Amino acid sequence: MSEHQEHELDKLSDIVIRKAGLETPPERLKQNIMHAILAKNTYRPVKGLLTKKSKLAIGVFVLGFCIAIGLLPLAKGVWEFSGVLADFTGYMDHISSRIPKTFLYGIMAFGLLVLVQVAYLKHQINRL
Repeated sequence: MSEHQEHELDKLSDIVIRKAGLETPPERLKQNIMHAILAKNTYRPVKGLLTKKSKLAIGVFVLGFCIAIGLLPLAKGVWEFSGVLADFTGYMDHISSRIPKTFLYGIMAFGLLVLVQVAYLKHQINRL
């Protein structure tokens, strides 16, 4: 483009801009923007994954499981266990001779809680 054409184009664009004038924003533009910002920043508490009843049920189950594990070797002489329960107590006796019981109970409780948590979270994700 030549310099003369650019000058004519500048004059033409200047005329178009003057005729169009300045666009005026709506009267409540600032209030609308501030309201939108405030609406995005409001605090909404996050709903917990577990209800109080489910927390209580899990706690009672874990406590009962730990008590049952502790009492099974003591009750071995009183009742004769059969099947899976007898195998479980025999396996526990074999392991407990090598590993401290508190460590074993901690590992078992941790594994149980991880399994419960994974199953519950999978259920919650599938519901979405």
